[in-house]
Amino acid sequence: MSAEWPTKQEPDPNATSRSIRVAFVAAFIVLGFEVLAHRQLLYISATLEAATILSIAIMGIAGGGMLAYYGQKWPAQRVGALSSAALGFGVLANVVAFPFLGEYLIYAIVLLIIPFVAGGLLIAQSFVLGNTARVYFLDLLGASLGVASAAVILPFVLEEGAQFLLAALALMMPVIFGDPKMDRVFGAIKLVSTTAAGGCVVFALLNLHFGFYNIAIDTHAAQLTELKVFNSLARATDPRVLFSASSLAGRTDVVSSRRSPEGALRVKVWENANTTDTLRNLGVEVYKWDCRMPPNEVMGPDVDTFIIGTSGEGVLKSARRLGGRVDGVEINPGVHRLISGPAAQLCANCYDDVNVTIGDGRTFLERTDRVYDQITMMNAHIGRGTSGGREADPEFIHTKAAINLYFDHLSDRGIIN
Repeated sequence: MSAEWPTKQEPDPNATSRSIRVAFVAAFIVLGFEVLAHRQLLYISATLEAATILSIAIMGIAGGGMLAYYGQKWPAQRVGALSSAALGFGVLANVVAFPFLGEYLIYAIVLLIIPFVAGGLLIAQSFVLGNTARVYFLDLLGASLGVASAAVILPFVLEEGAQFLLAALALMMPVIFGDPKMDRVFGAIKLVSTTAAGGCVVFALLNLHFGFYNIAIDTHAAQLTELKVFNSLARATDPRVLFSASSLAGRTDVVSSRRSPEGALRVKVWENANTTDTLRNLGVEVYKWDCRMPPNEVMGPDVDTFIIGTSGEGVLKSARRLGGRVDGVEINPGVHRLISGPAAQLCANCYDDVNVTIGDGRTFLERTDRVYDQITMMNAHIGRGTSGGREADPEFIHTKAAINLYFDHLSDRGIIN
């Protein structure tokens, strides 16, 4: 006879501790999945479409709560085991289907909502079986740590690794919290979950070393990124991802490709599948005449420049060619980490002699008394701040207050570019 997890009407001395643990881990997984899903959707869709993950999450968790209410007539142990399995395999299914979500986002809601429904059911069941105050505390603690862990882990394992590691943790739910006296059916669930979890961990570690799965190429292979306004990668020939970096500010890929099979090799920097820069292995002297900013013949010698959004090469060389001090801010640490590090040889070390601060332009200017001959937002326009861009500038660099701040930091010959 299989053992059952008693309901609230049948008190179990172990139910409270078990429900607290379930609530903590389920909340951790659900909120971590929400953050990663939002990052994924930003890569293959527009900002407003990606933001739908918030409503999907709320709707799914609410639906899970209602299922827990109507499921009280069934043995809680079985409901918990099935919900744990649904949570684990729901996260894994989204990882596998991610490259195809952009084109069929409206239908993907059904797939995206599964982990939230399962997690909501587990959390609601924990409130029924355990001490409400303790479950509530651990639920919120798990949720906050889930969000924080996603932010911490992204720079190290990228979206691909974070997806599979979170799936592995979710798949371990039936193993960690299942009753060892369960019948054969749920024993089989534990076995399959354990095997799948181990496979996810191995895949994540191997992919980190060999890089055989990269969302830039795999999403391109599904021909979805051509839907992005600033993306020509889907039309490129022989695209290869050279370097990748990630943070909550955005996903950055350095990709080489050709316009045609016989075309010259070009290297582009992509942020969330939007092209932002072309890397050129050319020295500063080539950039004497650049239509993006006035030359020394107009500005005079030794022009001090402040760049909002240093990005990948951008106007760095042109600013350095003017001979003065070059300061810059970059809100995405992944961009600076790639272009000043492994990709530096592809752009002739464009970040040399540039004083870079990770952050936003307005905060930087509010904390300094330095004045500049030129303040440029050139690199902040292409991926954001335009009708076709992916989102508004997070630091609000085009507002009246921002423009007044720039004027306060301009020299007598200064311009805003």
